[in-house]
Amino acid sequence: MTTVNVYRTFKGNCEEAFNFYKSVFGGEFPYLGRYKDIPPIEGGKTYSHEEGADRLFNGLSAGGFVTIPMNNTFWGDYFGMWTDKFGISWMISFAMPDHK
Repeated sequence: MTTVNVYRTFKGNCEEAFNFYKSVFGGEFPYLGRYKDIPPIEGGKTYSHEEGADRLFNGLSAGGFVTIPMNNTFWGDYFGMWTDKFGISWMISFAMPDHK
């Protein structure tokens, strides 16, 4: 299982960015506040397969700049890297099971 734990800062467009991320991840905001009001954030979303990594990559990289497309790496992970349309850099690294 892969867990996504996200911590991000923005330059005045946080609500717009979070509405975009919500369109990719789904769900609802349990709380919407400004920086000074935000409580500690814990946990993450769990995905169990490569398709989950592809779905997040394709959704979050839309309108942005892909640095490294999702692909198998020499170190054994399924990995991709990009900057989203808000200028935020992301990486996904999905640990692939051993293939014997």
